[in-house]
Amino acid sequence: MDYTILQPAMYMQMLQQSWQAAKDSGEIVMPYSKDSKMAYVDYREVAEAAALAMTDKRLSYGTFELASPGMFSRVDLAELMSKKLGKMIVAKDMPVDEWAKQVKIPPGELREGLITMNKEYDQYGFSGGNSLILDTILGRPSRTVQQFIDELQ
Repeated sequence: MDYTILQPAMYMQMLQQSWQAAKDSGEIVMPYSKDSKMAYVDYREVAEAAALAMTDKRLSYGTFELASPGMFSRVDLAELMSKKLGKMIVAKDMPVDEWAKQVKIPPGELREGLITMNKEYDQYGFSGGNSLILDTILGRPSRTVQQFIDELQ
């Protein structure tokens, strides 16, 4: 059986909620350290890579980490958003237990899994590869976090 495994980094589109919060409150708050570095990828480019995997045999039997250039902490993101908005945006932390209460996820595997994931992010960040693989698959440079933020309204 022909297969291709795509392993995307965090989706840039998740930053849209942080963007709205930054505009409204001047803060970006998440349940892991503001200093944790994360890799991002635009899900439109993941979809493009998936389409190529289904229509082009050159990706057959491969496993590929998909990420845009760089790794970003929430402090880095706050700086990029500050420049775009022309006002100070501050990165803040929220204890994961407090977050779990606020999001009102019922007790069970999903809640415990998300708590564990955020504790992992707090300690290690999320290294999702580098842009070389995605750039090569797409045949062009992948979208950067800066470009994605510049597109936000």
